[in-house]
Amino acid sequence: MSDTWSYSLLAGSSRFELTEGEVTVGRSRSCAVRLDDESVSRAHAVIRCQLGEIRVRDLGSSNGTFVGDRRAEEESAARNGDLIRFGNVLLTVEISANRESKESPPRVGVPCGACGTKNHESRETCLHCGGKLATEVAREFAAQRPTTRVPATGEVVLRNRGAAKDAAPPPAPNPPAGSPPSQAHPEAAAPGVRLAAALVDAMLVLAIDLLFLLPALLLILIRASLGSPAASSEWLYALLLKGLLLGAIIAAIAYLVRGPARSRGTIGYRIFHLEVVGPNGESPIGWRRSLARFLAWVVAILPAGLGLLTVFLDPQRRALHDRLSGTKVIRNVGVSR
Repeated sequence: MSDTWSYSLLAGSSRFELTEGEVTVGRSRSCAVRLDDESVSRAHAVIRCQLGEIRVRDLGSSNGTFVGDRRAEEESAARNGDLIRFGNVLLTVEISANRESKESPPRVGVPCGACGTKNHESRETCLHCGGKLATEVAREFAAQRPTTRVPATGEVVLRNRGAAKDAAPPPAPNPPAGSPPSQAHPEAAAPGVRLAAALVDAMLVLAIDLLFLLPALLLILIRASLGSPAASSEWLYALLLKGLLLGAIIAAIAYLVRGPARSRGTIGYRIFHLEVVGPNGESPIGWRRSLARFLAWVVAILPAGLGLLTVFLDPQRRALHDRLSGTKVIRNVGVSR
């Protein structure tokens, strides 16, 4: 008995079949798997199919390649049922073994969903009640699904922008018996975990701002020790002091905005496995939405931080700035591998 392997990537209602070998994924026309989405780099990643396994390696893309919740900076294995994210495009991995044997007769063991009678797996209808068996239903479903084969060279274009992230993903196939789940299951982040992440970020912002505030303090002490400076140097002192204070503000804003814009979130969020996602579950959320989220956060904390208390009332545990910017914070609870 010999095994041949089938590899597929599922995007919404479309199936992209892969063959043994290596293909490039990206937005460029030269890529074998072309994903027409702004979040995908021209040469985004490489997929290698061999001996029943799919391995993914990022090619230095802007928005990253993720297998489950793991960033594929080095070559990472993707199991049956895993989600692979190229930028904001989600694809589901399907790997199956096609076993061929001339000696194995049909087995009795396909139960009828209507009456429970077990039938030979070669039958399409139940021997007792005539109902369709699971094998026939599966064949009909496979026949209705649009299929595209991706050879080692060639091109497949996912033209409906965001289709993989907007459409409801198909149910992930069950992994082989005995293999543990390999992808994370997101849940709304609890207020306590968000608070802990915020405290870590506050300490990091303070450390960054000290790079500007300490020179500003030193400048104030030097001026005080020298007495009243000449009018000609007063403008230079004011310019340096204002520049250092403005640098501290810009550095803090850049830290808080860049995290969700370019990766899953700030360093504090990543420590606690938190992720800021957009309305369709996309992450990173991009510069525009991340900046809007920061400005909404400023609005939320102005009335004595009352806008942050909505996290206790919202069913999805969203604070006011999450609601205004269309984002939410989830926690990826992974399973040990």
